[in-house]
Amino acid sequence: MPQSIDLRVAELICSRLCHDLISPISAINNGIELIAEVGDEARPDADMLIAESAHSASRRLRVFRYAYGLAGQDVSLDEIRSVALAYFEGSKVQLDWPPISVSLPPGMGKIILNLLLLAPELARGACKVALTASPGEIAVSYSGANAKLEEDIAAALDGAVLSDNLSPASAHAVLTAALAARLRAKLTHAQDADTVTLRMRWSS
Repeated sequence: MPQSIDLRVAELICSRLCHDLISPISAINNGIELIAEVGDEARPDADMLIAESAHSASRRLRVFRYAYGLAGQDVSLDEIRSVALAYFEGSKVQLDWPPISVSLPPGMGKIILNLLLLAPELARGACKVALTASPGEIAVSYSGANAKLEEDIAAALDGAVLSDNLSPASAHAVLTAALAARLRAKLTHAQDADTVTLRMRWSS
């Protein structure tokens, strides 16, 4: 598929970023307003709300910086792993990512993050996401009672979806496929009972 992407993809990705960040940022604002309205009596609860929300916003911003920005091109895989583990901490997604010892092309960590960020679209609700690696291949599996590869996501990963039919979820899949194409990597997908598996292969 071409490495260039439609402007609508960028618009939908921006919408997704705003959606994911508005909750913790709004909670920070609510905590500040609570202190202003109630005074020091509300400070312990408000301080806790502000601290937790700020931590959540920071974790999300770190992931988005590497997944969508230029910073993800040169960052170490260890840092990518640390950021991903922190991002899913306390969520419905249980991330199983053991340290990887295989050699990966520069920029591969960025694509791995984008694959992981597909988890809510592939396994709604509680799920386990496992990442494995071998020479020339990365596999990410998404397991859960509701794990399913929807047709629009599959089409987007295959590069066969029109921009007019994109959603924020399928736009993310389009971006992931474009990033893989830039590294001359091939994405494949499979559904097996309650598990969806995405594989990315490249020439080692």
